[in-house]
Amino acid sequence: MTTRASLLPEPRSYAGTAIMFGATTALPFAILSSWLFAAMEGRSFGEILPIGLAAGLFFGLFFGLTMAFLLMGKTAIVEVADKKGFVSRLNVAMSQLGYNPASQTDDFLTYKPSFQAGLAAGRISVQLQEGHAVVVGPKMYVTKLLQRLAANQ
Repeated sequence: MTTRASLLPEPRSYAGTAIMFGATTALPFAILSSWLFAAMEGRSFGEILPIGLAAGLFFGLFFGLTMAFLLMGKTAIVEVADKKGFVSRLNVAMSQLGYNPASQTDDFLTYKPSFQAGLAAGRISVQLQEGHAVVVGPKMYVTKLLQRLAANQ
C-alpha cells in the first residue's frame, strides 16, 4: 500500500487561532477607542492612549478567545461511495454556506469564503481518497458542512 503526501493544510489549534485574532484586533481597537474617547472628552490623544492600549489588550484577549472557539481548525472524514455525486453535493452545500470554489484538481478541492460567510471564515479544503474524503477548515463551517452533506444523502 502506498501512502500519498496530503495537500491539506494542518488545522489551526485553539491557541493559535486565539492569538491570531487577538493580536490582529487589539491594536486597531486600542487606537480607534483612544481616538474616539479623546474626541468625546475633549482631551489629547496621547493622554488617553495608555487607557486605550489597556482596553485594546483586554478586548483583543476576549475577542481572540471567543472567536477561536468558533473558527479553530477541524478535520473530518466523510465516507464517499460515488465520487462524482459527492462532489456535486459538496459544491451545493458549500454554496449554501457562502463558499465559492477556489481551485480544483482530480482529487483536491479548495473553497474560499464569500462576504456572506464572513471575513474571518477561512478556506475549506477537501481531499478525495479511496472511499472517503478528508475535510479541513474552520470548526464551525466544517460542522455545518457535515450536517448539510448528511441531510442531502
